Amino acid sequence: MGGFGGEVRANTPEAAWVKFEQEVRPEAEERFGLFLESPLNRDAALKAMWQDSKTHCWVLDYYFSK
Repeated sequence: MGGFGGEVRANTPEAAWVKFEQEVRPEAEERFGLFLESPLNRDAALKAMWQDSKTHCWVLDYYFSK
């Protein structure tokens, strides 16, 4: 079936979430008809984020499926 995954990077966890919600999610759901698998909500996203030790950016990993 397939899916689509990736990451969003930003200076703060909240900025990463906003970038995901405004740029990635609409594209994946509306344009490609995919369903969000992870993270399912803001709280889950904030808990799963990690900070890159080299760039100090916050990273949100995501995955959509068909």
